[in-house]
Amino acid sequence: KGRLLDMEKKFAATLRRVEDLESEKANLQTDNEVKLEVVTQTTKEVGQLRTNIEESEKQVDKLKKQIAQLEDDHSAEVLRLKRQLENEEFNRSSLERKLKSLEDELTSKQTEISGLKNSVAELSSSRSGLEANLQNTQMELDASKTRVSELTTETESQKTELAQLREKLNWEETQRRKLHNMVQELKGNIRVFCRVRPLLGEEITKYKSINHILVNTDTSLELSKSADS
Repeated sequence: KGRLLDMEKKFAATLRRVEDLESEKANLQTDNEVKLEVVTQTTKEVGQLRTNIEESEKQVDKLKKQIAQLEDDHSAEVLRLKRQLENEEFNRSSLERKLKSLEDELTSKQTEISGLKNSVAELSSSRSGLEANLQNTQMELDASKTRVSELTTETESQKTELAQLREKLNWEETQRRKLHNMVQELKGNIRVFCRVRPLLGEEITKYKSINHILVNTDTSLELSKSADS
């Protein structure tokens, strides 16, 4: 029974562990979905920035052409356009730096997503192992319960047999006491009718022997009847 309780505790602990792993897996999947959404948004921003850079480069080329055309006649306009060009180049540089930062962040998020996928795979593998252990534990528990039931049945059978043996023992003890009392009564009913001893001294010379009494040992003798008597 103690082993059965231990196996039931182990079975309950395994179930709790499976539930914890399921919750952890759900959290990781939620986190993974959030990070995928961030990566998607970041990818869109990177594409937009690239488009903006391309447009800025086109604008810079256009301004350069305008400067070449207006440089002789419009020095002030050229200066303004040069400043605008510098601003566009600065903006482009800023956009490139931001693009580089977003690309680095994108790479980091992709690495993190890969790690999360590995964690989910490991959790799935661990869950499979726990489910296998849970199944084995359940089988052992069922086998133990079956064995306990068999032992309970066998114990009841042995109790019944023991009761029968005790009843038989009591009956035999009663019979033994009756027989013992009968023997004691028979011993008490025996009376001494006569005592016999061997011939002594002159009795041997006179009678020589007693023909109808044969002494075998110190505790036994035989009586015989002669043909004349």
